[in-house]
Amino acid sequence: HELAHLKRRDLEWSWLGWICHAVFWFHPIVWLAGREARLWQEIACDELARRVTGAEPATYGEVLVSVAARSRLNVAEGLAAVGLEETPDTLKRRLRALQTRLLRGRGERAWGWCLLLLMPLLVAPIRLTASPGSSLVTLRPGPPLA
Repeated sequence: HELAHLKRRDLEWSWLGWICHAVFWFHPIVWLAGREARLWQEIACDELARRVTGAEPATYGEVLVSVAARSRLNVAEGLAAVGLEETPDTLKRRLRALQTRLLRGRGERAWGWCLLLLMPLLVAPIRLTASPGSSLVTLRPGPPLA
């Protein structure tokens, strides 16, 4: 699985997400997109590792569950074996992806390219300033209310 991260160059591509996160740290979609991107990296690496080893999805899923269960007991081992963000929900989603085999060959790249191309649209901040030709709204005293 970890070799799949190296083969896919996940660390090298993650810089884009880190920059978006650093610039738009206040934007909730950036937090969601970052979490989803990391989850899909894990799912893609699970599928690649499963294909290379020839393991059945159920067997690979059992290994994931046993590693996650062991990591809950031994924190030092868990930090090395399972990602720091592994939660029961992410583990469930990884197992569901193994079961349904969401990623197949080119589909893996297609998801990555879609995410890469849509990221600027999702994180573009809403323009909160007035356009150069317009004046700002100012409060002026008016006639007293009767």
